[in-house]
Amino acid sequence: MYLGRSPLVGRDGLFDTTRIAIGELDAVVYTAPDSGVVECVELTVDNQTDPAEIFFEKYRSIDGRSFPSQIRLAYGVETRTAMEVDTVDWNATLASGGTD
Repeated sequence: MYLGRSPLVGRDGLFDTTRIAIGELDAVVYTAPDSGVVECVELTVDNQTDPAEIFFEKYRSIDGRSFPSQIRLAYGVETRTAMEVDTVDWNATLASGGTD
C-alpha cells in the first residue's frame, strides 16, 4: 500500500513509501522519487519494538545497472553490520537448497 512521501533519517528530501506485509513482518520501503532506487527497507514485528533498517547506499553503475555499493543494517541508532559490494554476478546460480 502506497503511504505517500516521508522523510528518512540521515537523508535530504522526501521519499516515496510503500508498506508491505511479509508474514508477521511489516516492511516500509523508501524509494527515491526521481530515480526509483530503493534507499531503505524498515522492518518491524510489532508497535512496541524499534524497527530494523536496511540502508542501500552509494549507488553506482555495475554492468550498466544501478546497484548499491554499500548495504548497512541498523537497529535503533546503531549500525549493526555493513558490507561493501565490489562486484556482482548477475547470472549466479544457487547451490541445491538455495542457501548460498
